[in-house]
Order: sequence, then C-alpha cells, then structure tokens
Amino acid sequence: MNIHTDSNTFYVMGNFMRVILYITAFILVSHLANGQSGKIDSLIKQLKNTELKLDGTYIGPMYFLSDGPATELIKIGKPAVKPLMKVLRDKTKGVIAHYVLTFIFHDTVTGVTPITIAREGITVFTLNELTFFIKGEDVFANDYDLEMNEFKWQHYLDKQK
Repeated sequence: MNIHTDSNTFYVMGNFMRVILYITAFILVSHLANGQSGKIDSLIKQLKNTELKLDGTYIGPMYFLSDGPATELIKIGKPAVKPLMKVLRDKTKGVIAHYVLTFIFHDTVTGVTPITIAREGITVFTLNELTFFIKGEDVFANDYDLEMNEFKWQHYLDKQK
C-alpha cells in the first residue's frame, strides 16, 4: 500500500479544518447571541411599571424595585438597550424601561436621585428627568412625558455613537 502525501495535501487539509472550525465558532456565537436576544425579548414582554413599589420611610416616601424582569435587564446591561427603547412610550412599561436604562447608564446619566412629593394618595417622583406617579399599586406617567422621555433617550444615545 503506497500512501502519498505532499505539502499541498497537508495545506488543503489544514485549511479545510480551519474553515470547519470557523463555521462551528460562527454557529455557536450566533446561537448564543440569539439565545440572549430571546431572553431579552421575553423579559421585555414580562416588564411592568408595577415592579416599582412604594415604600414609606421616616424621611418620606420612596420606591424600590421588586425582583423581576427589570432586575435581570439591568444585569444584562447594554445589549438590552434597543428593546428597552422600543417600549419607552408604552403606558405599562415606559416608566420601568426608563428606570432600567437609567441604571444601565448610571455612570454617565445625571439626575438619578428621585424628588418626591406626596399628596392626595398620589406620590410624584422625578427620576432622571421623567416625572412619574405611584397611586396604590399603579405606576404611570403621562403620554407627553413618555414621548419626551423617548426623545431624550434617543438624543442621548445618538451622542454616544
């Protein structure tokens, strides 16, 4: 049995294996990226303003973030920004999306300290220039403020590019 090998055979086989390795790596990375994207989309669907809960202290009214999708999105960070931007005008998700974006960019966004005024069972907060309200379990902002907030975030992100 005569086995003939030359340098071209090894060169071709080496390139073939390299191509297979690159294809495998690409498929794996694509799958992981799609997996995270799917997780982000799922968390966005579950997101609700009511994750912010009113909490009274001896200093005055405050709020806290309950465990839920918003906490997970904060941990994911910047890959969640585009999907969060899409829900900033949503009456049921806009406030919490703003909250998550504020904490993703907490090193560069000013004004993250809330200002509170309590009256007539409604507590008014301002977080990073968005005014929102908590009344009982409801957390909401008016349409105009949500629209302006989306505009401000888009302007901020455009400046980051």
